[in-house]
Amino acid sequence: MNLISPVTPAEQILFSTVRIEGIKGAERWTGTGFIVVAYVTEGRFSPILVTNRHVINDADHLLFRLHLKESKSDSPSGKFEYCDVAQGDIFYPDDESVDLAAIPIANLLEQLEIKGTPVFFRAIGTDTFPSDDDWGQFDVLEDIIMVGCPNGLYDSTNNFAIFRKGTTASSLAVDYEGRPDFLMDIACFGGSSGSPVFTYNVATKYNRETKQFELGGRGLRFVGVLYAGPTYLHEGKVIMRTPVVNLRTTMHLGFAVKSTEVRKLVDKVLAHFDLTERPQPVTPIE
Repeated sequence: MNLISPVTPAEQILFSTVRIEGIKGAERWTGTGFIVVAYVTEGRFSPILVTNRHVINDADHLLFRLHLKESKSDSPSGKFEYCDVAQGDIFYPDDESVDLAAIPIANLLEQLEIKGTPVFFRAIGTDTFPSDDDWGQFDVLEDIIMVGCPNGLYDSTNNFAIFRKGTTASSLAVDYEGRPDFLMDIACFGGSSGSPVFTYNVATKYNRETKQFELGGRGLRFVGVLYAGPTYLHEGKVIMRTPVVNLRTTMHLGFAVKSTEVRKLVDKVLAHFDLTERPQPVTPIE
């Protein structure tokens, strides 16, 4: 097996995104999740698995597979471990209409370490979230990438999710239809729910102060999470915001909840455990 030791931002995203399988009795479904970390004390990060509320969907168990670490180095071994998360500490936004959920996984990772199967992962650091100024600087049209498991499809041999590329279809600077959402022009299918979305333009960016395009794009910014998509019925009716666990005919559009709501959810988790986030010395995804 040819192994990837993540160096580039895109490679590191591969090791932060997981395929989630929800189980409730005989019923099974798939979605996507990703790991966010907040730096809380010297050398310590608080890892949190983020996905959609509807992906969890009262599941009795959530299964996802993590990469195992080489015993003598901080690199992936090419081996994997299935993790089973039963209903426990799951956090939801205070606004029930926001389709997000967060599961702290520090104890899970510690148990795997004790078991002798330490995991290798990368995570989305809170410093990759756009600042208030960033949100105002975004153009109406931005290149974006999304990483997930459409219809449950992923590279099972290497345990990698799948990249999709598109553009924003509504402005990131405003809330689409008055909700903390934006619309994107990208292919979305069942299983893609919970996929993280990033702006990723390393070529150019527009400077609003100089009114000029500049070399060197905005790089990687975590801007949102896919949760739904408008569907098209064959009789011609458009159904808005269908959770993308089970779609009919897609319109190549997706609704994403902004990462500002993920930020609030991370803060809620940290407050619950009486943790205080500190300035991050190293960006998990650079």
